[in-house]
Amino acid sequence: MQGKIIKGIAGFYYVYGEDEVLYECKAKGIFRKDNQKPLVGDNVEITILDQQEQTGNLIRILPRKNSLIRPAVANVDQAFVIFALENPKPNFMLLDRFLIMMEQAEVPAVICFNKKDLASEEETRTLCEIYRNCGYQVILSSALEKEGLDKIVVNTLKLDCKEPDHTDWMNMIDKNSHLSKEVNIALVGKYVELHDSYLSVNEALKHGGLDHDAHVNIDWVDSESITEENVAERLKNADGILVPGGFGTRGIEGKIAAAKYARENKVPYLGICLGLQIAIIEFARNVLGLKDANTTEIDPNTENPVIYLMPDQHNVTDMGGTMRLGAYPCMLDEGSKAYKAYGKQLISERHRHRYEVNNDYRDLLEKNGMHICGLSPDKHIVEMVELKDHPWFVASQAHPEFKSRPTKPHPLFSGLIGAALDYRESK
Repeated sequence: MQGKIIKGIAGFYYVYGEDEVLYECKAKGIFRKDNQKPLVGDNVEITILDQQEQTGNLIRILPRKNSLIRPAVANVDQAFVIFALENPKPNFMLLDRFLIMMEQAEVPAVICFNKKDLASEEETRTLCEIYRNCGYQVILSSALEKEGLDKIVVNTLKLDCKEPDHTDWMNMIDKNSHLSKEVNIALVGKYVELHDSYLSVNEALKHGGLDHDAHVNIDWVDSESITEENVAERLKNADGILVPGGFGTRGIEGKIAAAKYARENKVPYLGICLGLQIAIIEFARNVLGLKDANTTEIDPNTENPVIYLMPDQHNVTDMGGTMRLGAYPCMLDEGSKAYKAYGKQLISERHRHRYEVNNDYRDLLEKNGMHICGLSPDKHIVEMVELKDHPWFVASQAHPEFKSRPTKPHPLFSGLIGAALDYRESK
């Protein structure tokens, strides 16, 4: 049958069929095969199946791609909607298998967990638009406040609270609605296909933009696609580069190439956790001339382990919650860019790592322009580094994104955005 699909929030889609019944769907498939954009529109051919039908004829024909039902109308995409709620015990493994087979057959699909007749099409569109566009404002929904939700929560938790003062939050919302500048930040990582993998970093960048009256455009760069040959072309539009945390070998060389590009071209750079280690490896290879410099996480046999396993981790076999986790203090050099950003010498940041800068290379790094600007109070662990001859090349072993807030942007993210705006204006 013909129907309409309306994109909601949090991954939900609302499907209206000819019977005017609203199907609320949690989408896992439902993509156009050409550009991977959500299949949304008013002219969609919809097939609604219950689980019994799905386990019968449909599964048998799925492997035969040419046998799948195709739209009868030109430029109409086929959407299969699986409606499983009527079965009290849906077979989710089978439904997941269905979606995988549909993906292989290049046919969009979605699992529908709920069917209801609660809202008109126009009401659904309006609601979706409100929630999609309101951003931070939804947290202070006047309807929720009028219904006294805040008081219910406070009373239930038996909290002794003052009357709420939303002044700072409302000022932030107003500011967010009237940003006059924009800046492009390349986020170079290996999980970029799923943006939520870097959700805290994404939000912290927005907070940094708020601090400078700037809308932040994030360019999601797959580090696996970056090489020495194409890095300049791929990052030429970046006003700043951020390399976030991560584990494992995949995409490492692309991140190193991005750090080198930022260093040589004076593009503002912020490295987070692995991003600091990447900066050290790149500098050691291309400035110190240690061509095989690496982290022992990637190459245990490297002759120049500039990043190595922390001594207290050598005998650890359980790799779960044994890392250096939680908040740790750091002492900043008063002459550093990091100190200027924080405005104080003693800071505390949250950590999640097992590898660190090898202290055997600290003097060599310092002598050649890599400033060790932040150390643990006992001066044993390198916490932050920056380049002496660069407008903003700063990296932290911690995860500063976790402490950033819309009304209190983190100093490192604000610093990156400020430097990126300066770089943009200088181009």
